[in-house]
Amino acid sequence: MAIILASSSERRRRILEGLGLDFKVIVPLSDSGGSSEKGSCPQDMAKVMSVEKVARILSAAKAKSVAEKVSKDDIVIAADTLVEIEGEALGKPANDVDALRMLKLLSGRSHRVFTGLTVIRGDFIKTVCECTSVSFRSLDDDEILMYIDSGEASDKAGAYGIQGRGAVFVQGISGDYFNVVGLPVLKLYMILRELGVPFFA
Repeated sequence: MAIILASSSERRRRILEGLGLDFKVIVPLSDSGGSSEKGSCPQDMAKVMSVEKVARILSAAKAKSVAEKVSKDDIVIAADTLVEIEGEALGKPANDVDALRMLKLLSGRSHRVFTGLTVIRGDFIKTVCECTSVSFRSLDDDEILMYIDSGEASDKAGAYGIQGRGAVFVQGISGDYFNVVGLPVLKLYMILRELGVPFFA
């Protein structure tokens, strides 16, 4: 049995390392870096379904694409994170202009971060979703532009990373911090426990 992280996300890899799990990484063809499925537009999908459902669908697509290539004894973990504000889904910004739009939209307001999580082992398939509420302080244009220039915004859902320099934008959160980073740890633990993975061995 092997544990496989179906993601190109460095952040998700570091979370699993921090949990002490022995795992390997296989990047799914559908993965565009950990925030949204390449070839799909979460913003368009969210116009006809909830952001939570979009996150679930995208995580399941990633997990299934990798599960098809590995042993049925292997455990495949995949996740997809989206930011939602007033019904609009924010994936990774397309460019700096899009990042500016997103951060100005989030400034001084609260938003929700949804991460769809899918775990597959043979015939066992489970998809769940975690939601965390995040409040931003009011941001001025200069600091937004400097943040974008740092490059950190380019590959993050909602154009910010709570685990990096983007932490200084956050006034408070309600819910799972790791969910905002990109992988809901408690939900993952409960599923792995259900599968009999010895977490504390």
